[in-house]
Amino acid sequence: MLILPMAFHHRLLVIAFLATSMTGLFLPRIAYGAASYVCPFLGDEKRRQLDEMTQGNDGWFFRINNDFREDFTLYPETAAYLSRLAHALEAHGTTLVMIPLPVRAMAGHVSLNRSIPVQEDFNNRAALHSYHAYIQALEKAGLIAVNLASSEADLNPDHYFRRDIHWTPEGARATAEKTARTLKGLPRYASLHPASYETRRTGEATMRGKTLQEIERLCSSPVPAESFPVYETRLKASGAQALFGTGDAASVLVGTSYSDMDMFNFMGFLSQYSGLAIANYAIGAGELFNAMISYVSAPEFVQTHPPFLLWEMPGHYNINIGSAASFRQIIPAISGDCANKAVAANEFEVKEGKGGTLLTIAPEKNVSGSSYYLSLASDTVSLATFTLEMEYADGDGEWFTIDRSQHFRNHGRFFVELSDDIGSALTSVTLHDLDYIDAHLEVRLCKAT
Repeated sequence: MLILPMAFHHRLLVIAFLATSMTGLFLPRIAYGAASYVCPFLGDEKRRQLDEMTQGNDGWFFRINNDFREDFTLYPETAAYLSRLAHALEAHGTTLVMIPLPVRAMAGHVSLNRSIPVQEDFNNRAALHSYHAYIQALEKAGLIAVNLASSEADLNPDHYFRRDIHWTPEGARATAEKTARTLKGLPRYASLHPASYETRRTGEATMRGKTLQEIERLCSSPVPAESFPVYETRLKASGAQALFGTGDAASVLVGTSYSDMDMFNFMGFLSQYSGLAIANYAIGAGELFNAMISYVSAPEFVQTHPPFLLWEMPGHYNINIGSAASFRQIIPAISGDCANKAVAANEFEVKEGKGGTLLTIAPEKNVSGSSYYLSLASDTVSLATFTLEMEYADGDGEWFTIDRSQHFRNHGRFFVELSDDIGSALTSVTLHDLDYIDAHLEVRLCKAT
């Protein structure tokens, strides 16, 4: 076995081996148990520990507040942020590719129990129409988006587990295949040198996640775990390619536990169908933005610009809700810390968690709006939670809170762009609400390039 040099150190799929090729990839249907179970406590607020669920037919359980989403509207403000993000990445040689997933009820709609109100109310055609409109809105804003539900027939019930919130390996495979088809149609793909990958079945596993454990607590009849095949994808290579790879930088995958959990092999299927090496920066339980914020804030991002940045996005997350604070951290991180071109700079010592004034800016500098941003670099990753108070010449102000204490990869680098909603000039930035730590901070006020 030969190990190729890695363009990224983080879970990069570039292990080479010499083996007999499989004659195609076969993903068998997952075996399911009984059609329904006796679950008298699904609606018991005192017993349940997760989101409230409702039982469908054919062994399906759905989350009431997450799996029945029909509205995929893209707000103009969100579209503007996404457009800015895509342009910023493109300027650094990276194409952003969004992978919006349909919700579980869209795949399992044939198994809905229409005698139950929340299931009766779900309109799959309306959800499908809204999903198509969402893809079109993204494209209108200049984004590349993978359409995973071009028709109702695309949504195979086997795409998702019936008693877990995640996709199955079949769902991961189908998504990877359509994503690769999209990549191959982009101009940047033509400049790359795809390799040959193969996938083989390595065993079988059962899904016994938190959802099934919750179901078992709330049901009085036995509820079996779902079995599924496990796959592994490796690079088929010999000679120079086995030693040195294709020479292309790895594309990067960010997303949620759908991408982070190796048992689904999404990263592997992406390589198999696209021929590209993939570096996985997804974060389980990181919701929609944590992996993206973590990746663009990482030193690896500064050093390497991947040809594609793939963003897996489960449909139960609404990108419009609470997104502004995330985009205001993501977009400036792409420009970097402006080390030699800072409008203002300072070094600050945090002692026993005590904050203070980081920067004072003369009003006549007229620092205002999203073309300016703050860059903070700490000598310790213990600095994970704090608040920035930004004051302006007209007496207006803003409090911006950062919390990277859970489900983040904290690199001690933080970026925050100023708000376009405040037209006055920035006059000071003050640090508040720290944990009891000591830290050295380098603070810069930057102008976006």
